[in-house]
Amino acid sequence: MTAFTFNIDRSLRLTTCCLALGLFSGNAYATCSFQTGATYMTYALDMKTFSVPRDAPDGTVIGNYPMDEFNREGASVLCRPDTLNPPRARLTNTAPIFSGTLPPLGGKNINGRILETNIPGIGVYMELGWPFDGRAGNSFAPDPGTSPVIPYSGTLQTQPYNVVVSLIRGNAWLIKTGPIAPGSHDVNSTVFHGQLHNLGEVLEYGITARVNQAQCSLKSNSVSPGLVNLGNYTPADFTGANPATPPVPFQITLNECKDSSAPTPANVYIELDGANGSVPTVPAEGRFSLGGASDAAGVEIQLLRSDGSPMPLQSEEMVKPISVGTTHLDFQARYYKSAPVITPGLAEGGLTFTVSYK
Repeated sequence: MTAFTFNIDRSLRLTTCCLALGLFSGNAYATCSFQTGATYMTYALDMKTFSVPRDAPDGTVIGNYPMDEFNREGASVLCRPDTLNPPRARLTNTAPIFSGTLPPLGGKNINGRILETNIPGIGVYMELGWPFDGRAGNSFAPDPGTSPVIPYSGTLQTQPYNVVVSLIRGNAWLIKTGPIAPGSHDVNSTVFHGQLHNLGEVLEYGITARVNQAQCSLKSNSVSPGLVNLGNYTPADFTGANPATPPVPFQITLNECKDSSAPTPANVYIELDGANGSVPTVPAEGRFSLGGASDAAGVEIQLLRSDGSPMPLQSEEMVKPISVGTTHLDFQARYYKSAPVITPGLAEGGLTFTVSYK
């Protein structure tokens, strides 16, 4: 009996020793710890100033900016690798996720990954670099089947190097998600928080930016001259290979035009259609019929661009980039013979136009 008791005691002591060694190993290596006096990290990314055309479609990139940012406190967290209990990282969105559907960004599906900002119609897509993209050995790798974007979860890779979390690299894109109110807008949003392994929540990340909506105002006297006089002609003037009269220039002026800055200048588009009884006859060539008050026959009116090429009707056509302040849209018009016989008389016509910015 004495020998039997001795064997039990020895077995218990050995088991306890092994348990103690196992716990010691976990505490020593599978941990993250702050390396400075601070115990929280705040990041504030200023994306500067961008503009977006008023009529740009949803999914348009307003601007992008690198996320190479240190935290305000100058703090850092060191995480040690461990094959048995590897440290985990979670960067969870604080801002709501945009629920709509948008086109791909550079071939990448961004749906479910756009975070809303404090400005309706403006969202942000955030793609992470080191230490969360898994490209370097000493980094966290995204969970299988996921990408290094917010919201994010990943695991420290199995390798012999520690990882220091202080600088966070990546890129952020401001994306148009819907209608944006006129004027200048200040984006100021906390977009995600971060948790690291045993430490829990250790960081928050915010963005700021200014977004100007690119557009112009259109005044009542925007067309100059207000009545474009095409001149007086006889049927004998419509001869030769080009049965048209000399073109008469006119101008549409856009005032108070806002920023035409990066990523690309906003362009002015215009769509023209018939008015006052005029209807497009050959829209692709800019030709339309005389108006209801006309009694001439055998002629119609043709609209041209400033370079003399036909200006299509009934379709949205790009004219030129916005010029900050005032933008002039230059056109020409002329009579065009449309039938073998021309009947003299009053020949007038009209068009309506709609301006957009993209």
